Amino acid sequence: MISVLSNRLSAPLPVGTFHHASTISTNYSTRQSQHLANARRLRTAIVAAQTATAEILRNYTTTEELNRVSADEIASTVGDLAAPLRGTGNV
Repeated sequence: MISVLSNRLSAPLPVGTFHHASTISTNYSTRQSQHLANARRLRTAIVAAQTATAEILRNYTTTEELNRVSADEIASTVGDLAAPLRGTGNV
C-alpha cells in the first residue's frame, strides 16, 4: 500500500486547465500526502505491536507467569503503541 501511495499515485492529478483545476490538484496532492503519512504511521504501529507481542511471549512463557503479572507490568513492556498513530513519535 505504501509503495502504491508513494509511487503510482504521487503524480499530480491531470485535471486540465479549467478554472478550479489547480485547487482540485492541490487538494488531491494534500490528501494523497496525508494518506501516505497515515499508512506509514499505521505500519509503524503494527510493527510495534508485533514487537511488543513477541516481547511478552519471550518474557512470559506459561499461563501461570502471565496470570501473575499485572496490567501495568505488561503496559510497561509494550510501551505506548498508539504513539505512531497519533504521529507523536516512535515506541
